[in-house]
Amino acid sequence: MSRLNSYFYDIESLTNAFTLSCYRPDDQRVDIYYLVDDPALNDKDSLDFKKAAARRIREKNQNFKGEIYYYNLCSSAASARLAQTFGVSDAQYVNDPQAPSSFPGQFRPVCDTDQGYQEEEAPYLMGYNSSNYDLTMLAYYFTRAWQPGESGKRDRFSAVTAREMREDAGL
Repeated sequence: MSRLNSYFYDIESLTNAFTLSCYRPDDQRVDIYYLVDDPALNDKDSLDFKKAAARRIREKNQNFKGEIYYYNLCSSAASARLAQTFGVSDAQYVNDPQAPSSFPGQFRPVCDTDQGYQEEEAPYLMGYNSSNYDLTMLAYYFTRAWQPGESGKRDRFSAVTAREMREDAGL
C-alpha cells in the first residue's frame, strides 16, 4: 500500500486559546499547535493541558492508538514547523520558486510544479470549513507571528496571544 501522506486539520479560535490540530493517519499521530493565554498552561511542560487534550482526543476517537505531539506557538521553532508543514508565501506566483516572498524560502509551500516534485512525499492537506475560516486564520497568524526585519523579510518571530488573534480578526 502506498503512503497517502494525508493531514486532516482543524483550527479553533477562542478568547483564550487558539489551536490547530492535525491528524496524520499514515504516522498514527496527532500534532497539536496551540496558543493558550493562561500562563500556567502556557508553560512548555504543562501537564494539565497535555493530559486534558490527550484525554479528550482518546475519548472521542477510541480507535486512535497513536502518539500526540504538542507545539506551543509562543516559540519560533513551533511556528516555523507549522509554516514548513502548511507552507506560507506572499509571492505573486507561489508556484514559481524564484518569485519573491517576504516570508523565508523554507516556508514556501510544496507545489506540484516544483522540479523534482514527488507526490508521495508532499502532504495532502484536508481541512474542515477551511476555505472560509481556517486558511484565513492561519494566514493571519503567520502575518502576526512573522514580522519584517531590517531586510524586509518576515524573519523576525513575534509571539501573539490567542486573545489578539480573536480580537484583531474581528471575531
